[in-house]
Amino acid sequence: MPGSTELDVDQVQWPLVCFGLTLATLATVLLELSLTRIFSAVFDYHFAFLAVSIALFGLGAGGLYSCALPRRPLTTLFRGLGLVALAAAASTVFALIWVLSRPAAPMGLTAVAIYGLASLPFFFEGIIIATVIVEAVNRIERAYFWDLAGAAAGCLLVVPLLDLLGGPGTVLAVAIVSTTGAAIWFSLAGASMQRILAVVATFGLVTLAVANAKRHWIDVNQPEGNPRCQELFAKWNSYSRVAVIEDEAKRTYWLQIDSGMYPLASWDPHQLTPEQRSALMDHGAAIPYVLIRRPRVLILGAKGGWDVLRALAAGSEHVTAVEANPIIAHTVMQRRFVHQTRSLYLRPEVEVVVGDPRSFLRRSPEQFDVFQTSSWASSGSQLGSLALRENALYTLEALRDYWNHLRAGGLVALTYPASLSPWESRRLMGMAAQVLRENSTANPESHFVVLRERTAVSGGTEAIVDTFLLSKVPFSAEALAKVTEHCHRAGLQVLWPAESQTSGPASLRLSPHFDGPSKPVELEPSTDNRPYFFQGFASKPSASPRHTTGVARPHSVLALSHLLAITLAITVGVFWFPTIAQSWRRPLEKRVYWWLAYFLSIGAGYLLVQVSLVQHCIVLLDRPTHALTVVLFSMLVSSALGSYFSRRLLRDSPGALPGATGVAALLIAAVALVLPSLMSGGLSWPLWIRMGALVVLISPIGFLLGLPFPVGMRRLAQLHPEALRWAWATNSAASVTGSVMAAALAMHLGFREALLTGALVYTLALLCVSGAQGTPTGERSRSLGARSTVVV
Repeated sequence: MPGSTELDVDQVQWPLVCFGLTLATLATVLLELSLTRIFSAVFDYHFAFLAVSIALFGLGAGGLYSCALPRRPLTTLFRGLGLVALAAAASTVFALIWVLSRPAAPMGLTAVAIYGLASLPFFFEGIIIATVIVEAVNRIERAYFWDLAGAAAGCLLVVPLLDLLGGPGTVLAVAIVSTTGAAIWFSLAGASMQRILAVVATFGLVTLAVANAKRHWIDVNQPEGNPRCQELFAKWNSYSRVAVIEDEAKRTYWLQIDSGMYPLASWDPHQLTPEQRSALMDHGAAIPYVLIRRPRVLILGAKGGWDVLRALAAGSEHVTAVEANPIIAHTVMQRRFVHQTRSLYLRPEVEVVVGDPRSFLRRSPEQFDVFQTSSWASSGSQLGSLALRENALYTLEALRDYWNHLRAGGLVALTYPASLSPWESRRLMGMAAQVLRENSTANPESHFVVLRERTAVSGGTEAIVDTFLLSKVPFSAEALAKVTEHCHRAGLQVLWPAESQTSGPASLRLSPHFDGPSKPVELEPSTDNRPYFFQGFASKPSASPRHTTGVARPHSVLALSHLLAITLAITVGVFWFPTIAQSWRRPLEKRVYWWLAYFLSIGAGYLLVQVSLVQHCIVLLDRPTHALTVVLFSMLVSSALGSYFSRRLLRDSPGALPGATGVAALLIAAVALVLPSLMSGGLSWPLWIRMGALVVLISPIGFLLGLPFPVGMRRLAQLHPEALRWAWATNSAASVTGSVMAAALAMHLGFREALLTGALVYTLALLCVSGAQGTPTGERSRSLGARSTVVV
């Protein structure tokens, strides 16, 4: 196993050492990002961000474990790193196969097992990274540069690999990177037989990846807990996993998007049977076509074309269907399943736009009679699953965009899963009322209609679905009479307006009371800064009995809470383990604890800033993978450059490190205040300009955040070299806490506030480094590099 060793500088091939370190971090980031896609497809969206915590925990645990490793000769050190890299590859393949076979919404021991097994590859890579980084402390700025360069390369490769190989194939590519790294470490050790073994393993994994791309031996078997049945088509990309499933008994087709199931339109809109027309039109989403004849329609999130089919069947002569995922719009609807969908997306009345709906609206000068979007699925994406999902179509800013593109007399129709107490509709009423009052509209509640229906889903259960209608003009008595008549015929319930409420339990009806000029009962508006429309539990209890939400915490929140509790408990254990073990050769000085608190602060702060920026930029860059790639690549590359130049920029001056940390905190706060303006004005820009603007905005922050870590490691090495691995593990463990904190703050306060918290944590790091520096250490302590250092 690897550990500290006497190293002869002349015996080390430094380019290979750097390349081995780069491959380790490349594999780590590539696996982390690909797991976000796999967790989203196998379990649900809210498990995707857990991959970040799993990765950071594994890296921290690996660094901590390396503290206990004994000294080894040079050849044994590199041979040990090669064996660890092979273990990382093997655990990657095993974890992939095991996770793909798990049921949805794992709880209890299953959740612990998923967390533990998925963290094993990161644990082994963490041993490699910690060993090389710590042993290279005399040239830490260069070692850290190659560490971050490998991570940045992973960010660049994840999107093309997901598009080319899919989620499982990308994870197999990670295993290939790990075995390649093993071959390099064995070469450095002069172990020819082990090197041959690593090369054979690499070719074997390449063969498996190629065969799996054709045969799909390793793929999602139980999405959302249901076995795969009659799957006609499946394809991954950086958006999602898309599959088409045939129900032979009912002769219907379903579009599976990650863990959600959506009906695939398979009828001819102009040759509908009475039963088909009833199934299509007896819904709240059909109300706009009861009130408006031959409308110009915009479908936001067209998916399998059900809303498009309904619009055409109602007589619309022009339907614009916006769909973000090109697999759905092009591969499924316009190529592979043209016959099954009756050429729906190839009809002259249908204009298909591939892109983000909000970005399309900002760029388009067109106006429409009907806006329609449906954020519900027949399974999978029910209310509980959506509680932690960012949704830019249900924010205050989105409603403003809809209003500005709505023709006189037009309607916005939003259909969504709802809870028994209709707080989602209350929230929408308040948001719409605010938009109307901004446009000097009196009596805004006369512009609303809210309907409720119960929709049968797989498994013999029912889903509650609400439809919110927003009209450009007040609903007339004649229009309300048509709505009431249609609801009676279709078995729908009118929740609003109060005078049109149909029979049903009074608890299911909306209250006409408002809390003020622009807010309904109890819920704050969902905004682009906090786009969690389906997060229903209030962070503060209401003072008034009539303002209670009646919303239980959904299963996704409970499952995630359990997993986060596990994460935090293990992180605390990682942090305190060295102190409890008392494995130090000499007593720790007080200043060592200041340095450890410093590394804890910059670890938590870096991930707070990084995750907050990723979440904030999802709306701006259309999809999560774009945001992950651009933000992580910008921060990692600029941080790598900051690390590389840290020795030149921050010399031995006592005030240099506190000054750089303070400037970084101020710059983070400034970006937090500037970013909303970019969000507001940049949605209409082409995607490449938005990406470039973000790179320019984020890179200075990343450069400054790359300075503190290598400088701190050099100074800690002078004070107490045995604590270096503990500092690395503390930094990684704190990163787990930072990622969790970023998600929690974003949900309850907003992205901007989470970013400002990151600035506050770096201010805390400034205080810690001021206490840690104290009086100069002089030459009292020997550098680790004097005994055992890899100079890169």
